[in-house]
Amino acid sequence: MKLTTSSFIKILMLIFFIITIIVEIFMLIGCLITVKYNIEMTDNINKAVGFIYMIIDTLGAIIIFDLVYLLVLHLLFFKKKSSTTP
Repeated sequence: MKLTTSSFIKILMLIFFIITIIVEIFMLIGCLITVKYNIEMTDNINKAVGFIYMIIDTLGAIIIFDLVYLLVLHLLFFKKKSSTTP
């Protein structure tokens, strides 16, 4: 099997995507620990709800980033070009 430049770039993009997912999991764990600590230390329910919204915002940003990344990956490398098919 010959490794072409295009397939090498696809492999690199997938490796980068996996590394990105791992980093985002660590970000989410750190955010959860911070929010848990802040909720335990506060006595105001409005601040606690604000911390929960912070988790939801972080999770939403991660999901949006991943979806955009997958869309770009699909459009650049995995979409079949109609001009090359007979």
